[in-house]
Amino acid sequence: MAPLLVILLAFLQISLQSEYVPVVLWGDKSINLKESLVGQTILESEFHNLYLKDLKDDHERSIILFSTSSLSIEDFSKYSDAYNEKSNGAALKNLKNRIENSESRQLISVENPFDAVMALGQNNVNLYKKYKIDSIANFPDIAEQKILLIVSLPEDAEESDTLINSVLNKFDSVNKKYLAIFTGEKSSSTQNAVRIGRHILEEKEKKQPVPTILKCGLIYLKGANISLNALQSKDPAQKYYVPVKSSDIKADCAKDGKATVTIPFEDGDKKIELSVELMSTILTKNKAFTNPPYQLSNYSVHLKTEKGEEVNFVSPRVDSVGPRKSFHCGNLVLNNKHEPGKRTYDVSVILNSYQIQMNVTEPKEAVFHNAEDCVGFFTTAIWSGLIAVFVLVVVLVFAILMIMDIKTMDRFDDPKGKHLNLGKTE
Repeated sequence: MAPLLVILLAFLQISLQSEYVPVVLWGDKSINLKESLVGQTILESEFHNLYLKDLKDDHERSIILFSTSSLSIEDFSKYSDAYNEKSNGAALKNLKNRIENSESRQLISVENPFDAVMALGQNNVNLYKKYKIDSIANFPDIAEQKILLIVSLPEDAEESDTLINSVLNKFDSVNKKYLAIFTGEKSSSTQNAVRIGRHILEEKEKKQPVPTILKCGLIYLKGANISLNALQSKDPAQKYYVPVKSSDIKADCAKDGKATVTIPFEDGDKKIELSVELMSTILTKNKAFTNPPYQLSNYSVHLKTEKGEEVNFVSPRVDSVGPRKSFHCGNLVLNNKHEPGKRTYDVSVILNSYQIQMNVTEPKEAVFHNAEDCVGFFTTAIWSGLIAVFVLVVVLVFAILMIMDIKTMDRFDDPKGKHLNLGKTE
């Protein structure tokens, strides 16, 4: 029973962290799209294998990606008058006619479809000529080439529908084979924000914090608490707080998937200097992942005390992060306790409200993906509470069993009657 409960809880956690977007696919009369189950949730790799992989062998078919900034299944109900049997599609009438009069598939829930199409173009540069437009006035020459056309749709549903129809008319006029994909960059029903944490007593910030955009990732950090204790002195530990200097955070991103992030901190009183470096390494080079899993390690701390002494150490901490995930830790602890005999100071550096996401392809907006937290599902406090409750329950059960086993005599001495004579043996 216990393993089954753990599996169900893990599945629930993964489901809550995932973000999915609806997708509509259709094409000209010659296209053949694979079937999908109604309501089936499709992962990014499955979407690539089912609908995108075979396009590389089709030397004539182009791809048209109609993309909105956000999309959910509720948007179709809202703008297409879906609950009216006699409706002509309302604001999305052209899209409705295209879908009904051609080979089409409606996928309710697809993981990161926009990134999957973008990855196809990036991994097959020689096959596709890439164009990006936001109006019919910027339409490129498509007569003699296989292209990936990214159409950024306006916020207004009716204007988007008109632009979709105009683009497809251009393709029809030159008898160009195509696969049209209508989706959003993210789900409009999911609010993406910096994760504040999961501590019960932690207060929420009044304003939503804004991450710093790096060359190949995103990072957010408030500051650092520093505890500095001289081992050869009886004086109490010195404690400091230094805010992060967000504008000077840098990332050195290499082509092999490794990146070094340097985080500087600035003390207003100039009493102490601190900088932290960390390394991000891709765990797999599988091209099916647009943002592959990665590992955060080699946390190097460089500290300069008020007396001008330099304290440098590398934390053995290693954090593995899944694909399309960020890493969050309300209080990330880095210390030099693992270096016995080599240190003159006991140093503890705690990074406050730390969140990072690496290997993001050309980050254009400061939005983190769902976070993996450094706090596990069971914390030390939870285990302590469960063990204490278990001991008390065992004592209670034992006491109840003892009380239930108490037996009274079947006869009692009556002073008016004959006295009880208990047998005596020699």
